[in-house]
This record gives sequence, structure tokens and C-alpha cells, in this order.
Amino acid sequence: MKRRDFSAQLGLSVIGAGLPGLAAMPAHWQRGGIDFARPLLGVPGQALRDWLQAQGEGWVDDPSNTDLRYTRNRIRHELLPALQAVFPAFRDTLARSAAHAAQAQTLLQQLARDDLQQVGNPPVIAALRALAPERQANVLRHWLASCHRCTPSAAQLAELQRQIAACTTRGHRIEIKVGLGFVRRSNDRLDWYNSPVLAP
Repeated sequence: MKRRDFSAQLGLSVIGAGLPGLAAMPAHWQRGGIDFARPLLGVPGQALRDWLQAQGEGWVDDPSNTDLRYTRNRIRHELLPALQAVFPAFRDTLARSAAHAAQAQTLLQQLARDDLQQVGNPPVIAALRALAPERQANVLRHWLASCHRCTPSAAQLAELQRQIAACTTRGHRIEIKVGLGFVRRSNDRLDWYNSPVLAP
């Protein structure tokens, strides 16, 4: 990997996107049984424009790319040139960091899938409590994202883990809002309920 959209990558890392944001754009991924690829992701934009010009071909520029109201464009037009002047090799360094982040994210996803098989779906509270806090957070994020299409904020996840840690008796209640629904205790397990479904 030689090049990524560093303006987007830096923007995501600034707003706290975690490893998925730091990993930047994937060169290949699958969704809904369809393969997607960005075969030219490693080619600098200027090299593509030079090649097209040499072939007598035109291209379309998205006018929003020059609008400095967007953080990604301020990074692209103001921050990246300053970094280039001070740290000429910063693109290669960020590319390596992005590759490491992508590898780490893949490992975390594999671990989360394995852990979800162990704790059950929906997760058994006692099995969650037996995990180290980091693995517990990882599997909870995976369960909510893969099964319920919602992503907890850092504060929501921390509160959910606090409630799980305090859940030591049969009558202990767990309830926390996540996304458009709620994580609640259901007997010995956690479950997620969509609030519109619960509305009278």
C-alpha cells in the first residue's frame, strides 16, 4: 500500500473513528455477496491525471473537493502540504500505520466472532463477565454492529460494561440506550430492543 486518502484518514482519526478509521480505505471488500475493489487506490491522483492527459482523455472533478467548509478539504489543501514540507516521508509512514491498523482490525473482528460463539447470541451475561474488559468491549461492539446494526458510543459502551460488572444478582436490571434501541437484560442474557417496535 503506497497511498491512501490521507485527508479522510487524518479527519477520521481526529474525530475518534478508532481502528476502522485509521485503516483508511480498503483496497478490496465484500458486501451483500458482492466483491468491491479499488484497483487504482495505490496510484497518486496526479499520476492518474497525467496519464489521462497523455491519452487525450478528460476527467470529472467533484467541485465539493475544493470547498474548504469540509474538514477533509482543509486537511487536503492546508495540512497535508505543511506536513509534506516538514516530513517528506509522512505519506509512506501513514500508509504503514494504516496497514497495521487494518491488520489489527481484522484480528479484532476474528476474535469478536470467536468470542460471540462462546458467549452466545444473544450473549449470556455470566459469560461476558468472564471476559477481560477489552475482549468484552470488542465482542459487545461486534454483537451490536453485526446483529443489530448499531454502534455504541464510547460512553454508552463504558456504561453497558459497568452495568454488566454490577449484574451479580438474579434481579439486577440492565437497560441502556444504544442507537435507536435499548440493550436490556432478558433472564440470563442481554438483548437489544428497537424502540419503535416497543412503542404502544
